[in-house]
Amino acid sequence: MTSGAVGKGGDIDITTGSLSLSNGAQLTVTTFGTGDAGTVKIKAADTVKFDRGSAFSRVGQGAVGNAGGIDITTGSLSLTNGARLNASTSGSGDAGSININATKDVLFDGVNGSTSALTNVEEGAKGNAGNVNITANSLSVTNGALLESRTRGTGNAGTVKIKATDLVSFDKSSALSRVELGAVGNAGDIDITTGSLSLTNDARLSASSSGQGNAGTIKVNATGEVKFDGSYATSQVTSRGNGNAGGIDITTGSLSVTNGAQLSATTFGKGDAGTVKIKATDTVKFDGVSNGFSSGAFSQVTSGAVGKGGDIDITTGSLLLTNDARLSASSNGEGDAGTIKVNATGEVKFDSNSRAVSQLGLGAVGNAGGIDITTGSLSVINGAQLSATTFGTGDAGTVKIKATDTVSFNRGSAFSTVGLGAVGNAGGIDITAGSLSVTNGARLNASTRGKGDAGSININATKDVLFDSVNGSTSALTNVEEGAKGNAGNVNITANSLSVTNGALLESRTRGTGNAGSVNINATKDVLFDGNNRLFNSGAFIGVEATAQGSGGNIDIIAETVTVKNNAQISASTLGQGDAGSITVKANTFTAANGGQLLSTTSNAANAGNINLKIRDHITLTGTNTGLFANTEKGSSGDSGSIFIDPQTLIIQDGAKIAVNSQGSGKGGNISLQAGNLTLDNNAFITAETSSSQGGEINLQIQDLLLLRRNSQITATAGTAGAGGDGGNIKINSPFIIAFPKENSDITANAFQGNGGKININTNAIFGLELRPQLTPRSDITASSQFGLAGDVQINTPDVDPTSGLIELPGNLVDAESLVGTDICSDKQIAKNNSFVITGKGGLPADSDEFISNSPGLVEWATRSKKQERTPLVMRQQERINNQPQNSTKRVIQQAQGWLIGADGKIIFTTAAPNVILQSSALNHPDCHATSTN
Repeated sequence: MTSGAVGKGGDIDITTGSLSLSNGAQLTVTTFGTGDAGTVKIKAADTVKFDRGSAFSRVGQGAVGNAGGIDITTGSLSLTNGARLNASTSGSGDAGSININATKDVLFDGVNGSTSALTNVEEGAKGNAGNVNITANSLSVTNGALLESRTRGTGNAGTVKIKATDLVSFDKSSALSRVELGAVGNAGDIDITTGSLSLTNDARLSASSSGQGNAGTIKVNATGEVKFDGSYATSQVTSRGNGNAGGIDITTGSLSVTNGAQLSATTFGKGDAGTVKIKATDTVKFDGVSNGFSSGAFSQVTSGAVGKGGDIDITTGSLLLTNDARLSASSNGEGDAGTIKVNATGEVKFDSNSRAVSQLGLGAVGNAGGIDITTGSLSVINGAQLSATTFGTGDAGTVKIKATDTVSFNRGSAFSTVGLGAVGNAGGIDITAGSLSVTNGARLNASTRGKGDAGSININATKDVLFDSVNGSTSALTNVEEGAKGNAGNVNITANSLSVTNGALLESRTRGTGNAGSVNINATKDVLFDGNNRLFNSGAFIGVEATAQGSGGNIDIIAETVTVKNNAQISASTLGQGDAGSITVKANTFTAANGGQLLSTTSNAANAGNINLKIRDHITLTGTNTGLFANTEKGSSGDSGSIFIDPQTLIIQDGAKIAVNSQGSGKGGNISLQAGNLTLDNNAFITAETSSSQGGEINLQIQDLLLLRRNSQITATAGTAGAGGDGGNIKINSPFIIAFPKENSDITANAFQGNGGKININTNAIFGLELRPQLTPRSDITASSQFGLAGDVQINTPDVDPTSGLIELPGNLVDAESLVGTDICSDKQIAKNNSFVITGKGGLPADSDEFISNSPGLVEWATRSKKQERTPLVMRQQERINNQPQNSTKRVIQQAQGWLIGADGKIIFTTAAPNVILQSSALNHPDCHATSTN
């Protein structure tokens, strides 16, 4: 229809077996007047080919009316060498749609020219662009070919909609729905339903807005595989756009995004970024980097943009990110970042520097969304990271992990942090799993470097938790770093068992302005801290550092058994302007060995914290540098903490200590101990010593026995540096106190410049220790002073009446005659096989200071024969030779060697054994084993 005409343009309607348009041939229906343009209709049973040929349905400039569109129905369709299908409007009216329906294959190839299917609202036009609809068995768009619906005027862009039974393939080609710069209207969607989808070699699916309007959504539904290889799917609002991005929605059997391919929902302008949503019944894989671009899924609010970031939401059987792949929901503008959500029934794996990042960037205003992963098992390995951080003004998100089986960080990390210069709180890290392992330099970090609180690290495992640092610096940290303002979070672990080994750390420290957090451990069975590496001792640490203004938190451990060994430490310390926290352990048994320590210290004016051990059964402390220490360091002025212990049995041995010593000017702490039995052996110490201040107090309440062996000490000595300070107090209640005199085990409350302390002992008996005015090489009890007054020692033993409680028995309590047999052979045995034997030394050592030595072996027992005749022997006295007495000036008493019977029947003991003549008796006395002759 020509310019000025009024009416309706006619159609082009072709029905044929096959159709070929080539070498610039065209089919055109256009209106330049007032009225609709016609439609180009093609029906071909076999093939339709456009080879440098075209079909147009247009509303011309100045015209008023709608374009009719282009409809093609065929077996197969190919457009090559710059062929075009175009339904557009340059006037006032809608552009038509391009509809392709092929029972076989459709090909768009742009190897020589710009092959395209385009619906368009041109600049200055008013109207909506039509859709590009393709239904086929398969679709191939290659070599720069284009499927597009756009608006440059006032009106909406259309949708590119593809349905293919088998395969849709884009290679170096694109499908676009756009609102161009200056346009007013919304972009349409890219909607693909197919068996499988492949995008390769910088192919693109894009729904965007650079004008005043929303970008569309990219929708993919594939029963088989979706593959993006070095290609892109993008829903975005550009820097000059004003509107919301639509997002990306993919439903498939499996998804592969590789070689720098990206799925991105982004706003560069004013408007929200969309959500990237993926549902895959089998696997989702992101892998690799190309030309500096990481493969991944992104939802971003860029710098200068105003709007909220969308989420990344993945539901799948398993998820794998490798080789620097990314999942990123971030905001660098004004608006919240989105959340990364993963729900996988099988495994989720981040490997080889891959990352999931929810971030509020530098200069951004808003909150980071966080990371939320629900899975069967999770592995974060080989430099991979999960990160929810803020560098702007707003809170960092939380890293949440729920795994029915295992969570493993092996040289991988999880962060929820407030960055340098940021204002906001860290979200924290929450892990719920069957078991958790953090190894080989892996880190869990919820710290703050800006203005805001650090987050907490919460771990809940039904089985075991392992932190191991055999290679690297493995840790769980929630710190306030230097220059930061805010409080550190807590490290909370609930598990069946916990092992922290080879230099791994659980830590909450403050180096800035704010309090350190706490470490709380609750284990059904065992808690183990073991070993060190080149940099760190394994342990749990609460610290107020020298640059800090704030107090330390506490360390609380509940378990069946707790073991700290091989230089591992549980430490609450302060070097700054706040008090150190306390350490509390509740368990059935506690063991510290080979340098294992519980340590609360102060190096400044603040006070050290207390150590509380509530142990049901036994405590064993063994080895040099092993023990419980609530001390103050040299140069400090704060007070030492106190130690409270209440096991059934406590063994301190081989150089181990319990100490509340003060090396500074502060007061030494107290030791309060309740136990059934207390043993100190081989240089073991319980000490409340001070170098220059008042000694601490030691209170021992022992139910049964206090045993000191081999150079062991209980001491509250003051002024060990030769300075002032009175000795402390020692109070001991124990039924029995035993030491060995020659082993130099001491109980002391001495002083140097000050006065000696007080020792108060309540006991039934003390063995091996003696009260002396000063220390000796033997076992001593002293409260002396080198230059001051001696202290006071009180030893209280109960007054016991040895006859109290006795009952006076009657004289005829037992009838002795009834117990004596009258017939010694009544049972054919003499005395019924009874015997009376005296062996040994009577249970007494030769020296009261020595042990009882074993006797040498005696003659073995012999079995006598069953029957034998015995003839009793009669011993006659022989006259003594030389029995005349000799004169002696001095009578010497000698030991008797024999005896004689005098004439008057008296027994006379002699110094020489008598000689006897053995002679048979005239009478045969019966033997119980003899055979009767009657």
